[in-house]
Amino acid sequence: MSVEALKDLGRAGLIEEATRRLREQHADFDPTAYDRVVARASSTDVLVSFTTSIVLLRTGESFTHSRSIGLVSGLGSGGSVANPHDLTWTGTPPPFLPDPDTVRDIRFVLEAANRDTEVGDIPDGKLPEGTRMTIRDVGDHFEVSVESEWIHSSYQVAKGTGAISEAMHAHSVAPEFDEAEVFERITE
Repeated sequence: MSVEALKDLGRAGLIEEATRRLREQHADFDPTAYDRVVARASSTDVLVSFTTSIVLLRTGESFTHSRSIGLVSGLGSGGSVANPHDLTWTGTPPPFLPDPDTVRDIRFVLEAANRDTEVGDIPDGKLPEGTRMTIRDVGDHFEVSVESEWIHSSYQVAKGTGAISEAMHAHSVAPEFDEAEVFERITE
């Protein structure tokens, strides 16, 4: 299908087509496991991305946090996280589906961040689009990493008290592109 023919499907149709194709590659793909879905088109491809904005991992866990597919190119990609960082995982990790204890711990970390002026505010527990938070349970505290296109922050949250420590922030410099492909977002 051409880019224009795909765009004519509209956002819902593109998500349906992306889901069908991702299930061909990953039989267990479930679009409801992801809290953000973005459809974008350029002059050469239509990209549909499924992402999870906040993931909490206990020791020994690995989860897929994103899946994307180009509907013209057919190229798929995905991202995953693990605890510890270098955990070896055979096969594709499952998507992140939080249980009640995990939801409670995520809420605890978000409340701790909201109380601290150094690490920022996360209103209504929602991260800005394009931002992802990874929380690793490492015993007596949580290691938190927040990443967006140009900013990376990390800090620790003490269990029990919610005290923030080891806060660091880094800003990336945007690379210069001569002719970067421009994608427009498809919202309807």
